[in-house]
Amino acid sequence: MNGNKSRSTEVGFQAPEQARVAWEPQQRPGADLEQAVQMREASGLSGESLLQHMAQSPVQLKEGDALAPVQMEEEGAENLPQEPSPAVRVRNRISDPPYGWTSTYDAQVTDSDVRINVKVKLLPQAGVTEEDIANVDRRATAAFINKFDNQFVFSDGQHEFPVRVNVQFVETGEHLSVRIHAGNRRSNLSNWALEAPDETYAHELGHQLGLLDEYVDAGATNRADASGAGVHTDHSIMGNYHAEGRRAAAVRQRHGETIASHVGSATGHEFTVRPRR
Repeated sequence: MNGNKSRSTEVGFQAPEQARVAWEPQQRPGADLEQAVQMREASGLSGESLLQHMAQSPVQLKEGDALAPVQMEEEGAENLPQEPSPAVRVRNRISDPPYGWTSTYDAQVTDSDVRINVKVKLLPQAGVTEEDIANVDRRATAAFINKFDNQFVFSDGQHEFPVRVNVQFVETGEHLSVRIHAGNRRSNLSNWALEAPDETYAHELGHQLGLLDEYVDAGATNRADASGAGVHTDHSIMGNYHAEGRRAAAVRQRHGETIASHVGSATGHEFTVRPRR
């Protein structure tokens, strides 16, 4: 069930150093050849001996000699990895009339994948211990990663990006605050029960990625009965997994398309999506 639903109509590298700049005397064309001829005539040395003499003699600059910059490329600079794009905040108002909520998380597009991170703060309610909170952290993390991580591949037409998903339980900087209640009450996005099945935690975090409920709800405009446009009975993690089977519950192509649309809009990409496996 979607949580925090309100009755409303409304998922470095250091940049290469600057190329070094070296300096050398600025001379007119042919000056080296003219100087070599003059030195040979003055020294009486043979051509080979003169070259050895010149190689061993440092260049002496006189006052007023001009210096010209020469650009030297950083060795191997073209092989250095490019700095990945920074993580951006993905934020969308989600509508499942009469319910509505805000989906918020961080997303980063790198050279090799798309990384999604949801930050959650757990708020223990009466009768909930620190050990209980640690247990919810562990179970929710495992369930969310099991159902959502590495399930899709995004493509921008040139490259493919496996989608890696993570949940991070934090004390500050959260995208979502969740009250943890003792017992086995009905859960929603912002209220979780200690005795809820693991799949429920994954389901609620799916809402945080912008996914809708897909089970029958007489109070929901698009899901009032089994014929509703928003109802799906294909073992969806967002559907009635209690009846269809919790272990079989999984993400579907439509879920990947929703996440791809939101991440693409936030990061400036136009993604298509396919199942990972």
